[in-house]
Amino acid sequence: MDAAGATPTAFPSSNLKVVVVGAGISGIQFAHDVDTRMSNVDLQIFEKNPEAGGTGTRTGIQGTTTLQSKQDIFSWAPNPTWSKTYVAGPEIRAYLNAVIDKHHLDRFISYNQRCVSAVWCEDASQWTIKFRHEVSQEELIVQSDVFVYAVGGQDQFTGKIVHTATWPEGLSTHGKRVGVLGNGASAIQCVGALQYEADEIFNFVRSPTWVGPSFFIGDRHCIEKELFQYDSESYFRFRVELERRMSAAFALLWKHNPAQQAAKARAEAFVEENITDPHVVQAVRPDYVPGCRRWTPSEQYIASLGRSNVHVIPGHVECLVKERVRTKSSHEYPCDILICATGFEPYQPRFPVKPCESYMAAMVARFPNFFVFNPPHCPVNGSAIPGIERTADYIMRVLHRLQINCLKSVGIRTEAQREFRKWIQSRMPGMVWTDRCNSWYKARDGRVVVPWPGTIRHYYAATEIVRWEDFELVFQDPSHKFQSFGNGVTKDGFLLDKIPWVPAPSYKN
Repeated sequence: MDAAGATPTAFPSSNLKVVVVGAGISGIQFAHDVDTRMSNVDLQIFEKNPEAGGTGTRTGIQGTTTLQSKQDIFSWAPNPTWSKTYVAGPEIRAYLNAVIDKHHLDRFISYNQRCVSAVWCEDASQWTIKFRHEVSQEELIVQSDVFVYAVGGQDQFTGKIVHTATWPEGLSTHGKRVGVLGNGASAIQCVGALQYEADEIFNFVRSPTWVGPSFFIGDRHCIEKELFQYDSESYFRFRVELERRMSAAFALLWKHNPAQQAAKARAEAFVEENITDPHVVQAVRPDYVPGCRRWTPSEQYIASLGRSNVHVIPGHVECLVKERVRTKSSHEYPCDILICATGFEPYQPRFPVKPCESYMAAMVARFPNFFVFNPPHCPVNGSAIPGIERTADYIMRVLHRLQINCLKSVGIRTEAQREFRKWIQSRMPGMVWTDRCNSWYKARDGRVVVPWPGTIRHYYAATEIVRWEDFELVFQDPSHKFQSFGNGVTKDGFLLDKIPWVPAPSYKN
């Protein structure tokens, strides 16, 4: 065999340029997987903020919480030293920045870069992506083989308007009259946190939502925190028990079952025990079942409703007039600061790519070489990070084939996505999400489009294999689909480090 013939050419790992929008939890997870599992990848992550962490960790209100810390952590970066069970944005950002530093992921990230457009070129099998710097406004155009998306009357108001997602650093509500729009997770935490600082709080709510105690676990004793820090086995057992509880809680999301009915009874009892004013009870007790909207545990919020300086204002806000908020009932309420705690736009991309569905919570039909985290039908029932890690793992497996099989592009067949959506919607009638409530789980036509209708473990099982029959594979040479087989010699050559058909001595027949 000549020298050329002796050069391994089978299943070469081709060079890939991969661009990711977002350096939040999903972007960090993706960077870690690329760094530890792939080769010949030129990875660039563009983040619109001046630091990593994502929109969900930008809330800077003292006392608000964002994640259940003991659960919402990377499996490969445990942190037994959280200050409490539910932690706020600054502590989460500190954890994420520590992860980035420890694993040297910052070399992939460019900050203050907002994605403004992304266009797929069929002939070149590449994405052309435009970014604009948030400070200099300078535009940057990047070509990539793969694109990953890892990521809402005010002109007459003379007071200060802020959004919980972009809380100004140093803003004080001390002695102020504060209006809080909404009663989702952000608003509930905001009211609870500001009740002792603000002079008066008006919480404007269009419709009631279920609020109550945590169904899972409170803060741990300081002795346990010390134990977790130095005894990894104890910390492991604690996390396993927490995940088991969370998995079992999925039964609460099925309609008309004992677990669901027990949850409703517990929430009703909690409200009645802690609120004496019947008008306030009526304002915070919905007529739909718990879980139709996302459940928000907040003993602090319920306690605040008993204070004389906190007022729940039911109904719609009509307009803002100077330093007042006017409701549709024509009542006006004076506010020095108006906090828009109306949540985020979970599926409104920050550039003109608008997938309204997904396949396996990772891809979108008609978008080749495009991958997405947390799209419609994503696993959000419980901790978000295990679902994000599994989505990243799924994307890695698809990218691996794109690299080694001489492919130009991979995409999902429209019919496959349609069949996937058919299964998703077949499960929804039996879920509490379809009850009569307004929720970010739903599209404007009322269809439930957010949650995966199963447990996190179910999502793991469903994505155990890649269903290649659902894919459109475009080869570099369509007439030579086995081109990647090369000259019959793999990259490890003739001197193999591992021989798969010879088991190690520990193998037992």
